Amino acid sequence: MAFLEAVAEGYPSNDLLQELAQEVGKRKITTLGRLVLDQNFRDKAGVEYRDGLVYFHYSASDLQAFFEHILGDLAADIGVSQLRTEPLRARYLESTPEVKAVFISTLLVGTTICG
Repeated sequence: MAFLEAVAEGYPSNDLLQELAQEVGKRKITTLGRLVLDQNFRDKAGVEYRDGLVYFHYSASDLQAFFEHILGDLAADIGVSQLRTEPLRARYLESTPEVKAVFISTLLVGTTICG
């Protein structure tokens, strides 16, 4: 999944995110897909999918805590029943850390970060 590849490449020195991305990719890929394609998630994380590319409009450091929280929850105990519908996903996202950042535009192409 492009999103997990982008996260793994965006945090090469973060062992926790590397491990969580692998775990979620193996066990919860469908649940993660449901979440990352949700408009509320895309708005909160500043994520845009266009022409097969993943764009993040915030810096990696601004998104780190948010991604650790999301992937940590999915690796632990959040499943499809908690994220099945848009209202459930919106409720879940309210419990996640705020992304306090300056809007930028970072393009992640597959596994290569371009600016």
